[in-house]
Amino acid sequence: VSGSGDVAVIVDGSGFVRRSQVRWNGAPRSTQFVSATRLTFVAPAADLAAPGAGLVTVSTSPVGGGTSKPLAFTISPGIVLTRALI
Repeated sequence: VSGSGDVAVIVDGSGFVRRSQVRWNGAPRSTQFVSATRLTFVAPAADLAAPGAGLVTVSTSPVGGGTSKPLAFTISPGIVLTRALI
């Protein structure tokens, strides 16, 4: 949801290695290697400030790697609560 704080994100896939790095709209993010099929990263609040989408890719240095196809991470509009006085 837009305007939320930092969000921990799990990235499932295959062929990950310790040097694999998550990128958000092309910018590297601090990535934790969990296994050959899982990485985690934190999407900072600044990345989630406005509704829209962030493109998430995984990049592994050239030797035996490359960059994955992008996957859209949807950022939904925040819910606006109103109160009526009767």
